[in-house]
Amino acid sequence: MHEATLRDFLAGAVTTDVLRQDLVGTVEKLGDKMHRHHIASLEGEFHVNTSHLVRVCDAVLSGGLDPAYLKTIGFCMIASDYFHWDDDTQEAERVGETLHDWASPEINYPLTLETVRLFRERLATGKDVFKNTRMT
Repeated sequence: MHEATLRDFLAGAVTTDVLRQDLVGTVEKLGDKMHRHHIASLEGEFHVNTSHLVRVCDAVLSGGLDPAYLKTIGFCMIASDYFHWDDDTQEAERVGETLHDWASPEINYPLTLETVRLFRERLATGKDVFKNTRMT
C-alpha cells in the first residue's frame, strides 16, 4: 500500500478501484499471529477528519471495498508519520477511535457491513451508536 494512494483517495483524487488495487498484497502472513504490512510512506502531513473516513465507509457500503480492508487502512493510518488528526477536538477523537476500532477488529467490533454503517453514523453525527448495539 502506498500512503500517497490512500491520501489521494481520502482527498477524492483517485477512485475506489485504484485504492482497492493498491491494498492487494499489503499484508503478508508470516505465521498464525504474525503479519508484515508493506506500506510505502511519504514525507509531509495529511490532516484526517471525519469526512475522510466517511468516504472510506461509503466505499465499503457501495460494494467497492471489502470491509476487511478497513483493518489495513486503520493500521496504516495509525502507524504512519504522515497521517495526523488533532487530538484536542471531539471530531479528532472520533477519527482516532474509529481508526483503532478498524485496526483491531478482533478486540473491538467485527468489520461487517452492519458495523461499517455504525462507524459511518458515529463519524458523521458524533452519536455513540455502539453503546446499546449487540455485535455478533
